[in-house]
Amino acid sequence: MDGTVGEIRLFAGSFAPRSWAFCQAQTIQVRANTALYSIIGIMYGGDGTTTFKLPDFAGRVAVGVGQENGLSLYAPGQQGGTIAVTLAASDIPVHTHLATPTLASQGSGTATLNAVNGATLSTPGGNYIGTDSNTNFFSNVTPAAPAPMASASLEVSNVVAPQITSVTLSAIGGNTPHNNLQPYLVMNFIICMFGVYPSRN
Repeated sequence: MDGTVGEIRLFAGSFAPRSWAFCQAQTIQVRANTALYSIIGIMYGGDGTTTFKLPDFAGRVAVGVGQENGLSLYAPGQQGGTIAVTLAASDIPVHTHLATPTLASQGSGTATLNAVNGATLSTPGGNYIGTDSNTNFFSNVTPAAPAPMASASLEVSNVVAPQITSVTLSAIGGNTPHNNLQPYLVMNFIICMFGVYPSRN
């Protein structure tokens, strides 16, 4: 199959035609392939003295040389890209998570309600809640009825409110790499080893 030395084509067959070779990073002898070496040199590998390598298109696509506005510079022979990607926190949009606080089981405190004997008074002593008047066990006196309750005081001390002991953010995601490939159809890239030598003018 005729071609220009250094030319690369897609080929649907399962073999490389005569004078062509698959682009799979094979190591080639300079002495036997001087025409192709004069075109690609060691752009794709090799020691440049006795060997050079063919381009490696196994599992790869071609990207044009140069730099588009706002994009990276792509140099001849450069390789890049990755099959799968695991996103980092800096790669995803701003979002929120559910925060679940953990509280102590309960609070505590001390409450004291003061009361005095003397329910026969119209106003219980010290404005405390009154209790029934006492009688001895040998007395036949009927205890006086409790007086109406006046104002009373309730003392609360040593109050300990429930405390937040920790805050847990729910974990989201599985840290699994996602496929980074565009839809594809697998074919062979072949390069012309022997053919018409390209003219510069």
